[in-house]
Amino acid sequence: MSGPQTSIVDPRSTPQLPVRITCWPARQKPIWSAFVAVLFAFAGSFAGEVSGSPLMGFLAASALVLSTWRRWVPITFEISQTGIERIILGRKFRCTWLQVGRYEVRPNGIWLLPEAEPTPGEFFCGLFIEVEAPSEALVNTVDHCFRTRFSSESSFIISPRAH
Repeated sequence: MSGPQTSIVDPRSTPQLPVRITCWPARQKPIWSAFVAVLFAFAGSFAGEVSGSPLMGFLAASALVLSTWRRWVPITFEISQTGIERIILGRKFRCTWLQVGRYEVRPNGIWLLPEAEPTPGEFFCGLFIEVEAPSEALVNTVDHCFRTRFSSESSFIISPRAH
């Protein structure tokens, strides 16, 4: 006669959700960000000298700063069972797990990509969560949520047609 059977649940298989990550490269890498800012200032000065217009130099430097806005603005990612929510300057943007075809772990973060198979230009459509080095806990959380894709909320609503 055997006694009661118990099952041991692996704590990695059910991560503590939601997980919040704040990405702010200007604060996380201040020396590199200062170097980039000085480089942009020099590029703006050079553009102003070449064009003979300080306004053109200011516009060139401004264009460089705007094109790298993710470096200067904090972005908070909240990873939950229903999807990933990005919070940028107080505004929330949701991406459900059903919109993620695959993910790739990189040395400096995790790419969430829309297609299950690699396609040209997919990195322009993907969502990148930048961290110094992805921790095992973060990778396990993303893997768990991706494998158990569940979406109780959607970024759009499909209503049934009346016949």
